[in-house]
Amino acid sequence: MPRGVSRTDEARLQKRLWNPSLLASNSAIAMWLDVDDLSTITIATGVSQWRDKSGNGRNAIQNLTGYQPTITTVNGKRSLFFGGSAFMTITVNDHQGLFLVYRDSSTVGYVEPIGAVLTSAKAPYHGHLNNTQIFNSTFTSSATLNGINRRNGTSIGDGLTTARPSSLCVQSHVPTSAYTSTQALTHVGCNNFSPPSRAITGEINEVIVLLSGAVINTIELIEGYLAWKWWGSDNTLVASHPFRNQPPLIGD
Repeated sequence: MPRGVSRTDEARLQKRLWNPSLLASNSAIAMWLDVDDLSTITIATGVSQWRDKSGNGRNAIQNLTGYQPTITTVNGKRSLFFGGSAFMTITVNDHQGLFLVYRDSSTVGYVEPIGAVLTSAKAPYHGHLNNTQIFNSTFTSSATLNGINRRNGTSIGDGLTTARPSSLCVQSHVPTSAYTSTQALTHVGCNNFSPPSRAITGEINEVIVLLSGAVINTIELIEGYLAWKWWGSDNTLVASHPFRNQPPLIGD
């Protein structure tokens, strides 16, 4: 290794850094939105289309200029800002895993960064009534509440007592069972019940939706990829996380 070149820089130069395209290659991803990739974004007044990088064509769309999110910058990184009325529509039927880089300072209830259809009054990732917790015990599906829920690599249990993130974070949710078209994902930036009146106020930088559940190694790979991409060595992954001090490489 040349003097002054870190292990991470060497891996980047050699194209050995792990990224979600390795999941897409084995059909594990349902949708992948990445604001850092400007080639996937169409800007009208705001952002009218955010294209899916998974190859599945599940693009996020908003043709109405009054509801389009806008490009902004947070911590020196490009972000997509949803200002309380902006949202985009998607169609993701089968899914079992959601990973986000986002924050939400909303002061209204029931908001959620990724909205979905309710079945029997429950939805995969339903927001809480008040402006603090991320999930609601009445309206969030048990598969999510009983699944793997993490923030920055740390377990948050069922998420019922976890505050919405006031600063950008890596949020991970892998339900115990898959959701199908009866609980399809339908919106980015608001819930399915009454858009856009319950849209988030905050930024969404990246969204990865899995088609099937993930083992802990895959969860950690995705978290490590997201943390190092958006924060580098200044990331806030828990100290015990395998990728706290170095990004995941191909083969990890």
